[in-house]
Amino acid sequence: MLNGDYAAALRGSFARAQRYKSPHAYRDYLGLLHAMGYSKEAWEGFDTLIRQIDKPQVWETALVGHQMEGKSEAQIAAWAAQEPVKAAGRYDPYAAKYMLRAGVTDRRPTAELPARIAALDRSGWKVGDPSQPVGPIQPGKANEPRKSKLVYYAEAYAGMRSGKFAEASAGLQEASTIYGVRGDSDAYILPLYAYVAARAGNTAGLEKALEIFPPDEQGFDYHLAKGIVAALAGKRDASLEHLKLALVRRPFTEYRPIFTEYQYAEVCEWLYEATRDARYRNLALDWAKKNEAVNPWFAWPYAVEARFSTNPAERARAMAMAYYLDRKSERLGMLPRTEVQNAVKEYANRNPFRRATDRTPKQPA
Repeated sequence: MLNGDYAAALRGSFARAQRYKSPHAYRDYLGLLHAMGYSKEAWEGFDTLIRQIDKPQVWETALVGHQMEGKSEAQIAAWAAQEPVKAAGRYDPYAAKYMLRAGVTDRRPTAELPARIAALDRSGWKVGDPSQPVGPIQPGKANEPRKSKLVYYAEAYAGMRSGKFAEASAGLQEASTIYGVRGDSDAYILPLYAYVAARAGNTAGLEKALEIFPPDEQGFDYHLAKGIVAALAGKRDASLEHLKLALVRRPFTEYRPIFTEYQYAEVCEWLYEATRDARYRNLALDWAKKNEAVNPWFAWPYAVEARFSTNPAERARAMAMAYYLDRKSERLGMLPRTEVQNAVKEYANRNPFRRATDRTPKQPA
């Protein structure tokens, strides 16, 4: 993978998956299948595996297939509502998490995204007893389903993109009170909460939420949140230190609705846009290049590089790769259309996935 030999990586992932039934190996295999043009086989494999493996890794590269196909948010929602996709995950609402991921990863969410997630989400109800909500119950709402944390996030993200920072902050403050923000599976709302609270000029609720973290739990999301607040308060050096700590304390993506890889890049983008401090742009660019090596099937790292690189050749290559993997990329849409078209034409015969495909017989799903 790191050497760009995708044919060998495909064979190796398939052998590992078959021998060990590894969800991680199946993830890599499906991602490579999509990127190398074998989406039909990848989707057949996905449909089989979600019936056999109750793990989140299988879901990670569905985004590759949908973005390569140019699926809209509405089309993805319709796909996720079908069985067995919607029912997958005995205790974890994989379809709802995926809907959030697909709606915000290099996309501007539609107004319908929260409702689409809610229609798929089972996390507001106790498993086996749909009459009782799970976890903390809101006063006066004991017999109603709670708004899930996924829906709160989708609403706040849409609010942030529309400049409604105070409204988004209030929603995430409510979510943090109901659900808590400690633990890798709960803390993912913190970076967005920190950004909208700081942009709204009211971080009191956020600071109170951060105070409960003991030193051994001050991880990825905690330091991203602290870094965001410091940056927007003009304390850029302190902010960069927090971002460094966040990166070395990054948890695995797996059970989280938003990839930690993507969250880190997006936070760096937010801070660059808000401060115009080139150090945040450089962090986003460096991180994007690293993810191109280890997750080459995802479009967003190439799109980030295309947006921020000042090297003409690298920028053009990144444009071509982003277009190949996701021609509806929001970041790609920010760039001059003629420049993107020229890059796609120039690199038409230099796509590493297509070159690998020319040398690789089709693999069984």
